[in-house]
Amino acid sequence: MFGSVFTFLYSIKFASLFFGDEPDELGHVHRPPVAMLLPPVVLGALVLAITADPNRFIDGLIGGVYGSVVPGEAHSFSVHFPTELTPYVLMSVVTIVVGAVAFPFYDRIHAALVAVLRGPVRANWWYDGAVDGLTDASKTVTPVVQNGLLRTYAVWAMAGVVALALGGYVAAGVSLPAFTSVGVSLPVVLVLLVAVVGAVAVDIAPSHIAGVLTLSILGFMVAIFYILANAPDLALTQLVVETLVLVIFLLVLDQLPAFYGEPRRLVAARDAVLAVAVGATVFVTVLVSTAADPDPLLRNFLAERAGVPAEHGSLLLNWGGGSNIVNVILVDFRALDTMGEISVVAMAALAILTLVRMRKRGETQ
Repeated sequence: MFGSVFTFLYSIKFASLFFGDEPDELGHVHRPPVAMLLPPVVLGALVLAITADPNRFIDGLIGGVYGSVVPGEAHSFSVHFPTELTPYVLMSVVTIVVGAVAFPFYDRIHAALVAVLRGPVRANWWYDGAVDGLTDASKTVTPVVQNGLLRTYAVWAMAGVVALALGGYVAAGVSLPAFTSVGVSLPVVLVLLVAVVGAVAVDIAPSHIAGVLTLSILGFMVAIFYILANAPDLALTQLVVETLVLVIFLLVLDQLPAFYGEPRRLVAARDAVLAVAVGATVFVTVLVSTAADPDPLLRNFLAERAGVPAEHGSLLLNWGGGSNIVNVILVDFRALDTMGEISVVAMAALAILTLVRMRKRGETQ
């Protein structure tokens, strides 16, 4: 009720702006044309009609909608002029009377409230302080975060991915699967040793081009590992993707300086810690994602419909018609998805090649 008194005061103050003498600062104001008078006339007529018989409009506009969405029997409600003294009527009367008595002193009350409501008492003090604090913080943080260095952007992006992934595992209570004995053959050991040598060569590479070339060793070793694991389709995909990425890298690096110099020790230590964290995140993600078996219904569906049935017509509508289930999944069951992936890689390659070729034309082209 105390708050309603102030609502009554500023409502009457707002309404009083449209009555009485015009302020001198307003200047000459002509009467509005008929086109501007029609909308408020229509609204005013609706207000008068609803005020004359509010229950009719409530039942017609609100009652049906309310009854259609409420389960069971909807409770009806009505608006009527009070005929007896209730606590609600008494509160409304007190609000109107106190507001009417206090309205002549509106300017004094406003000035007194402005004088009292200063500092932390006012909500604006907290809002303005928060906005100013965030603005000052952004001015301090922005030059540090957005410094134009790709290394910095990669650090923030990778650190965010690591924090979200590992934090999500911890919040979900994910546990690592139990490790079992894995049979390792001599060819697999040789492939892993070559991959380790390639990783070390990347770290000590004297230039960007040498680093990319030695990095590709890891990708090709992964392809060989797929061959040893009896997955020739994955090996072929890995070889094609690795070759394409290598070519794109070389096209871009051809326009960059050969080497940027030695990084500071603190920056190198930060990058090393982040690299270990990213590797650990990928390692944990692979373990968690491969620990669960997919739904056997999906596996059985793909296995049953990948090959050629014994009896079939001239068109294979419900069967893959192939002898390799991986190929059938890629080109038949996931045809649009595979085409989309190929399109993305092709568009990225064309965009990068276009940017490289336009670099020598100048910024005005």
